[in-house]
Amino acid sequence: MPRLFTACDLWLMQKSAREKLALFALPLVLCAGVAFLVILPPIDTTLTQSKFAYDTQEKLANELESTLAQLEANSSQEELASTLAYKQQLLHSLQERALTNAQLATKLASFSKGEKRKGAHLSFSTMGDVDMLEDIIELLEAQYFVFIENLAINAPFASSLELSFDVLNLGETLHKLKEL
Repeated sequence: MPRLFTACDLWLMQKSAREKLALFALPLVLCAGVAFLVILPPIDTTLTQSKFAYDTQEKLANELESTLAQLEANSSQEELASTLAYKQQLLHSLQERALTNAQLATKLASFSKGEKRKGAHLSFSTMGDVDMLEDIIELLEAQYFVFIENLAINAPFASSLELSFDVLNLGETLHKLKEL
């Protein structure tokens, strides 16, 4: 082995500086060439595949976002439609139960001397005893959307009462909505 190193050393001493540089650079160039020819093409292929996968994934994500936006819009429209249908059904049910002012005046005609209409309000006045007052209040309490306002009771005689009251009938408003 020492003879081999000695022979190589003598051989290198006979060469010029350019040849020595070429001898030392040749293995480096060969290693770099192997790296470029063997290692870089798979890296380039992997990079190309990764870019393609990323582009595909980004495209699918955009399509998914647009599909989700459409589904949300459709579901919100369906939800609004079902809510509207429920509210219309509820309004129709309330309108069926509500009385107009004319119907309410007909029900109270047996108790009242006279009535006056003021929009959604009705004014009644009558004379009777406590039992009649209870009957009127029970009749009004049984009706939907009918409220007693300004109840005035006078007792000019011990056995009879003079009653005057206003009735707010929201059923009249519901029936006006039905006509629209």
